[in-house]
Amino acid sequence: MTERSIHLLTGAYALDALPAEECQTFVAHLAECDSCATETAELIATAARLALLTERPAPEQLRATVLRAVERTRQLAPVVTTPLAGVVDLDSRRGTRRRWVAAVGGALAAAAAIAGAVFVLGDEGDPVGDVIAAGDARTYSSELPDGGAATLYVSASEEAGVITFSDLPDPGSGQTYQMWLLDADANATPEDTFDPSASGSASVLLEGASEAFSVAITVEPDGGSSAPTSTPLATIALA
Repeated sequence: MTERSIHLLTGAYALDALPAEECQTFVAHLAECDSCATETAELIATAARLALLTERPAPEQLRATVLRAVERTRQLAPVVTTPLAGVVDLDSRRGTRRRWVAAVGGALAAAAAIAGAVFVLGDEGDPVGDVIAAGDARTYSSELPDGGAATLYVSASEEAGVITFSDLPDPGSGQTYQMWLLDADANATPEDTFDPSASGSASVLLEGASEAFSVAITVEPDGGSSAPTSTPLATIALA
């Protein structure tokens, strides 16, 4: 991989589309390249906001509107039983055509309304995207012993942090991952438990991370623990 080409991987990394080896190389690059770190943070924030697209059912009256329009709309052309030659009443033809177009137009408009109602942008806040896109967000990167990678974003203005993972393996039956916030004396405050997706990606919001001394991830029994029961897979210092 050339020095120039590595700068082109921000989008693929944000979408968790990099092979494991390239992902590790790019994570190390993020710690040294401010422009790539900034661009990657913006892309991840955008992807997080896209995740807020919420499927909602169409209003019940739209279905009835479509069905009524279908009932009024001829599905096949009429059979011509009279000679084509002769006088044609253009006014009646135009009236029929106008009614036909209006019916089809109503059906199409209703169908379009249904389609437009399927996906709408949620009104709820986006704390993950807000942290990543914050102007004061600091970025930290770490490689995990199993080949996975972690990127941590911390914002003092948002009073929180977000940690994203790629190529994180399944924790195993009866186990889960858990995040921890550590103070200067290594006292651990338990945070959320989580399981990665099938592709090994995950994102966790860490409330209060901006006040922590470091962040750690461990493997814990299902349901989580009040104190770490295993050696951290990674500890990221925020100092």
